[in-house]
Amino acid sequence: MELRLGTILERSLANGPGERFVIWVQGCTLACPGCFNPELTDFNGGALISTPELIRRIHAAPGIRGITISGGEPLEQPEAVADILKRLDRRLDSVIFTGCTWQEITADSRKLSAVKCADLVVAGRYIRELASDENPWTGSSNQTVHALTGRIRVDEFPSCRVEAQISPAGKILRGGPFLDDFVVAPHSHCLSSAQSSRLKLVSGLGLQMSSYLRDTTLAMPFCGRSSLANFLALFKRPQYNLF
Repeated sequence: MELRLGTILERSLANGPGERFVIWVQGCTLACPGCFNPELTDFNGGALISTPELIRRIHAAPGIRGITISGGEPLEQPEAVADILKRLDRRLDSVIFTGCTWQEITADSRKLSAVKCADLVVAGRYIRELASDENPWTGSSNQTVHALTGRIRVDEFPSCRVEAQISPAGKILRGGPFLDDFVVAPHSHCLSSAQSSRLKLVSGLGLQMSSYLRDTTLAMPFCGRSSLANFLALFKRPQYNLF
């Protein structure tokens, strides 16, 4: 079976509890105003990947707690999503973010079959007028959270609201909502003590940030969109030569 894939991120702290392998499917017809990922709505975009190959890549990622499937709209490819979850190592847990309401899911046997394979589902359209940071799982107050197996609790939140992942070339990678696609200064594989000190300095400017290195990507979680905006602004100032 094949999935139309938008992109993946092998490690993230912003898409569920613990470090997670995140899959963004390609294609969505819901057209929510203010969508976080409008580039993932076109069903002609992305690329096809076989579900066994995707599972191989997931299982090759060491130390992750589980996977998160987002999009795009995962439940517009319900059979492929169900196949991924059925093939998943049972030691890994699973989260689905869908724009479908819980009522729409339970009324559609194909969608319901897919979510029944997941541990936790966040359901409902993103409604810009109802945008809220009150629940770390949701982007707007109408959305609902469903813990289906007890393996992930509804009060077991993602480690951060927003995550900027910076490649060795200095490009911001996908890690959570509100990320602008722009280039910052490149970094080396390892941080020197001086660079680590400068990161602590930035953290002291009101950014709740903990940095870590995975392979050659520096990941920085943030508590919310305002702290991310402050951080991105810092990168545009030459006096903050972090890397």
